[in-house]
Amino acid sequence: MQNQVPTEIQTWLVSQLLRGCTPESLVEALQNAGHSSDYAQWLVHHSINPLGNINQESPHLDELMLDKLRTHASSTPNCIDIDGHTIEILCALNNPRTVLLGNFLSSVECDLLIATAAKKLNNSLIVDRETGGLREDPTRTSEGTYFSRGETDLVIAIEKRVEAIFGFELSRQEPLQVLHYRIGGKYDAHYDYFDTLDSGSAIAVKNGGQRIATLIMYLNNVELGGATIFPRLALEIKPRKGNAVYFESMGDNGELNPSTLHMGAAVGQGEKWIATKWIRASVYGTA
Repeated sequence: MQNQVPTEIQTWLVSQLLRGCTPESLVEALQNAGHSSDYAQWLVHHSINPLGNINQESPHLDELMLDKLRTHASSTPNCIDIDGHTIEILCALNNPRTVLLGNFLSSVECDLLIATAAKKLNNSLIVDRETGGLREDPTRTSEGTYFSRGETDLVIAIEKRVEAIFGFELSRQEPLQVLHYRIGGKYDAHYDYFDTLDSGSAIAVKNGGQRIATLIMYLNNVELGGATIFPRLALEIKPRKGNAVYFESMGDNGELNPSTLHMGAAVGQGEKWIATKWIRASVYGTA
C-alpha cells in the first residue's frame, strides 16, 4: 500500500467533504471506481487525518474513527483558496445541502461577465413540462444568454472553479447562463430538477440525465428586492455582488429533494444580474 495519498485523489476527497459528503459515501465512491475496500478506507482516512494512526495490514474504520471523520466533515474550513482567489464559506445547510459562498467571483469578473452578456440578451425561457421543449412563460420575466463551454477566458476560469470546489467535471456542467432582471422582473417558485411525473421530463433528461445541483452567482448589488427565496426552508438570500449560493437538488440517496423549491423575488429598485451553472447526473453533450 502507498505511504501517501495521490494528490489528485486527495484534492477530490477534500472537495467532496466541502460539499458535505460523508466519509462512508466517499469510501463507496472509491470502491465503485475500482479501488479495493481496504485501500478506499485508507485513502479517506489519510486524506482527512494524514498523521492518524491506522493499522496498515487491516485498515478498517471502527465507529470511533467514523465519528471523528463525521466531525471533521461537518467542520469545514472558513475559506477556500483557488489559484490565489480566496472564497469564503459564509453559511451552510445539511438538508438540502446548501452553501453560501462569499467572493466566489471578484468584482472585476462580475463586471466583465455583465458587459459581455449584455451584448446578446434574449427573453428567458422555461422547459415545457409536457413537451420538454423551451418556451416563454409569465412566471419568468427576465432576459438572458448562454456562453458555450470555454467560450472566453473568464468562462474557462469559472468552469474550473466549479470543478475544483464542488468536484463536478466540465462534461457534467451545463453551459454558463447569465440573466438580467429589470424592475418587476422575477422568477416564480420552481424546481431546477425535472419532475419525473411530467411527460416532458423524459425528453429533457435524455441529454445528461437529471439536474442534481445548482450554482447561482450574483453579479451586482440590488437596491431593493431580487432575493433568492427557499419558501420551504424559510431561507432568503440577498443578492450581493460576487457571492454565490450552491444547492443540491438530489441527495446522496439519489432522491430529489422538494425542499429545494426556490424563487427569484421581484426586483423593486435597480436591476439584478446573476449567472447560473446547472449540474447534470451524467455527461451533458453540448458545447
